[in-house]
Amino acid sequence: MQDFRSYGGLSRNQFRFDCYRRAVSRAQQLLEQGRHSYQARAWAQAYQQLADADELEPLSASDLERLAMAAALLAREKTQISVLERAHHAHLAEGAPEQAALCAFWLGLRLGIVGERARANFWFRRLEEFLERSNEPCRASGYFALQQAWQAVVTQKPDAALQSAATAQQVAHRFDDPDLEALAASVQGRAWLQLGESERGLGALDHSVITIAERGQSPVLVGVLYCVAIATTERIFAVERAKEWTQALERWCTAQPELVTFSGACLVHLSQLLQLTGDWQRAKFEAERACQLVDPGMLSTGPVPQALYEQAELERLRGRFDAAEELYRKSSELGRDPQPGLALLRLAQGKSELALLAVRRLLVDTPNAYQRVRLLPASVEILLTLNQLDEARPLVAELVLASERYDTPVLRAMAAQASGMLQLYGEHPADALAPLRDAFEGWTAIGAPYLAARVRVLRARAYRALGDEEGAELELRGARLVFEQLGALVDLETIATKGEQSDAAKSSGLSAREVEVLRLVAGGLTNKEIARKLYLSEKTVDRHLSNIFLKLRVNSRASATAYACRAGLA
Repeated sequence: MQDFRSYGGLSRNQFRFDCYRRAVSRAQQLLEQGRHSYQARAWAQAYQQLADADELEPLSASDLERLAMAAALLAREKTQISVLERAHHAHLAEGAPEQAALCAFWLGLRLGIVGERARANFWFRRLEEFLERSNEPCRASGYFALQQAWQAVVTQKPDAALQSAATAQQVAHRFDDPDLEALAASVQGRAWLQLGESERGLGALDHSVITIAERGQSPVLVGVLYCVAIATTERIFAVERAKEWTQALERWCTAQPELVTFSGACLVHLSQLLQLTGDWQRAKFEAERACQLVDPGMLSTGPVPQALYEQAELERLRGRFDAAEELYRKSSELGRDPQPGLALLRLAQGKSELALLAVRRLLVDTPNAYQRVRLLPASVEILLTLNQLDEARPLVAELVLASERYDTPVLRAMAAQASGMLQLYGEHPADALAPLRDAFEGWTAIGAPYLAARVRVLRARAYRALGDEEGAELELRGARLVFEQLGALVDLETIATKGEQSDAAKSSGLSAREVEVLRLVAGGLTNKEIARKLYLSEKTVDRHLSNIFLKLRVNSRASATAYACRAGLA
C-alpha cells in the first residue's frame, strides 16, 4: 500500500500540486511586493523581490522590463542586458511585436554605449526588421529615427541629426510618448550647439530634462538626460546651467537612497563645480566617493575615469605632482584622455618640451571647433608661458570667437584672460590691463576665487612692467591669501619667486623677463642657450641683455653676474 505519512496524508500528485500552488502564491506575493517597491523607487528591494519571483515563476514581459530597469539603476549591467533580451522574446511570445522592437532599441543603445558595436547593430537591425514588416504608423518608427539622429550627432553631422530628431519628435507627439520627446530634444540640443546656436541648443536641453523629469516613464532616462545635459553644458562652459541641473540631479539621486548608477556621475559633476567655486577639500571627497560607488566591472564605462581625472587636477594644483601623475595614468588606462591636465602638469614640472608636444598633438587631433573649446584655455596658457606667441595668437582669436558664439560667462572670462595674457607676454602691458580687468570681474562674478586670483598675478606683472610696484604688491597680496586658503602650492611658489624678483629688481627697474634673463646669464648660459630655454629668439635675448646692461649701468656679462650675486638673484 502507498505510504502517505511523509506527505501529510496527501497523495504524491496532491502533494506536488499543493507545493506548486504554494510556490505560485509565493511568487505572486513577491511579484506584488516587487511592483510596489518599484513604484516606491526602492530599487534594491524591487530587484530582489522581482528576481526571487522570477525564480519561482517566469515573469511576464512587462515585469521583466521592470527587473531590467531596477538592474540598470543598481549598475548591474550584464543582468540588465540579459533580462532585456528575455523581455524582447517574452513580448514576441505574448503577441506584442512593437514592444519587442522597443526592447531591441534599448538593447542596441545600451550595448552601443558600453562599446559592444556588433551586438548593438544586431538589435538595431531587429528594430529595423520590425518596421519593414509593419504597415501602420507606430512608436517604434520614432525610436528608429532617434537612433539615426543619435548616430548623426556622434559623427558630427548636426544637420542630419536635426532632421531625424524632428521626425522622432513628430512621432512622440502623435503617440504622446514623453520619453521619446525628451530624447529627441536632447539630441536636438547637442546638434544646435555643434552648429554654434547656443541659445537654441541650451533651450532644447532644458526642454529634454524638464519633460523627462515631469512626465517621463523611464527612471533610467531621467538620470541619462540629466547627465547628457550637464556634460553638454560643461563642454561649452555654461556653468550656471550645469550647476542648476547638477543640483536637480543631486536632489533626484538623494530621493532614491538605493540608487547606484547615477549617484557616481552626479558626484563627479558636483566635484567639478566645487573645484571651480573653491571648495577643493569637498571636491576631492566627492570625486573619491564617486569611485567607491561603482561596481569594479564597470570602471571604464562609468564615471570613474572622469572622477580620477578630477582628483588628478586637484593634486596638480596643490603641487602633489607624483600623485597627480599616477591619477592621470589611471584615468588614461580606463579610457579618459589625460589631456589637457597632463600637459599642464608637465609645464609645472618644467618639462616644457613634453608640454608643447602634448598641446600640439591635441590641437592636430581635434580639428572640430565645437570639440576644441575645452582644450583652448590650457593650450593658450602653455603656449604663452613658453613664449610661443605666434602659435598662441590664432588660438586666442579662436577662443574669443567661441566666447562670442556660445556667450557664456565662463568662456567670456577665459577669452578675456587669454587676450590679456597675449598682450602681456607680447610685452604690451598697458594693452593687457583692460582684458585682464574683464577677466577678473568675470571670475569674481561667477564665484571662481582661484581663477580670479591667477588673474591678479597677471595684473601684478602688468603693473610692475608699467612701474607701479605698489599696485603689483597689492595684487600679489590678494592672490596669495586665496592660494593659501586653497593650498595652491604651485601658485604660492610662483608668487614667492615673483616677490623675490620684485625686491631685487626694484632699485634697478628690471622687468620680470629681464630678471629671468639675468639669472640665466649669472648661471653661465650663452645667449643661444638662454633663447632655447626661454623659447625666445636670440635677437630678443640680445635686446633684453642690452636693456639689462643699460639699467644696471654695466658693460659686461661679468659685471651683470656680479650684480645678480649681490642682489641674491644668482
